[in-house]
Amino acid sequence: MGLPGPPGPDGRAGAPGAAGPRGDKGDRGPQGHPGSRGQDGAQGEPGPKGEPGDKGTWGEGLHQLREALKILAERVLILETMIGLYEPEPGSGSGGPAVPGPPRGRRSRSPPTRGAAPSQDPPGGP
Repeated sequence: MGLPGPPGPDGRAGAPGAAGPRGDKGDRGPQGHPGSRGQDGAQGEPGPKGEPGDKGTWGEGLHQLREALKILAERVLILETMIGLYEPEPGSGSGGPAVPGPPRGRRSRSPPTRGAAPSQDPPGGP
């Protein structure tokens, strides 16, 4: 027997294999651009007619607003007086408008103790 001969030509490609298992779900993609605005809906039916009456004038409404504002300003002044932002002028009596003074902080004094008399040593000492 002799020596082996040269290798032969490559054969034809084989048939494809069976499909593999399904892979994991991928990451979510970026959010898309917002869409255009939709069309307006149909106009609704008109509401019921109001009761007949006096519609009033601008002057009445303005007068009511002024009165409400005056009441509000008085309440604010009362609250500011209660927390000590304003004090009446000395010597002006108990009434009268308050005059703005410098802002005051809370006074830091200790409250008096009830029922406790100051301790004193008896004459003669301990």
